[in-house]
Order: sequence, then structure tokens, then C-alpha cells
Amino acid sequence: MMIWRVLILFITISVTPVSYAYVGPGAGLSVLGSVITFLGAILLLLIGLFWFPLKRLIKKIKHKPNQNNIEKKEEAEEQDDTHHE
Repeated sequence: MMIWRVLILFITISVTPVSYAYVGPGAGLSVLGSVITFLGAILLLLIGLFWFPLKRLIKKIKHKPNQNNIEKKEEAEEQDDTHHE
């Protein structure tokens, strides 16, 4: 049923006579600016949803602490504590 509605809508739009309407530069640039802004917002949304979590995951995997790093960090903290006293 929905396919028929879309098909009828498409046919109705495609067979309408040509409209000789003038869109002035002010209105045209406003529409163009709105479209560009909308597409930019969608792009930033996708970057925020996918890129930053992936970047954080890659960073976490790359700098995965192993036991040697943990021991070295503890030793460094102990040395820092002795210097402050």
C-alpha cells in the first residue's frame, strides 16, 4: 500500500507543468546556506558518534598497560614520595 502512495506521488510530481518561478539571489543563497549548514551538522554528528569513540578505543588498545609498566609506575611514585619528604 505504501509503495503505491509513493509511486502515485512520484508520478504526480514528475508530470506537473513547468513553473517559471524566479528565486531571487537572497532567497537562493539562504536556501543554499541552510542546506550546507544541515549537511555540515550531519557530518559533525557522524564524526562525534563514530570517530571519537574509535579514536579512544585505538588509544586504549595501543597504550594497554602491561605488568612491567605498572611496576615501573609504582616505583616512580615511591621515589617521588621519598623526594618530597
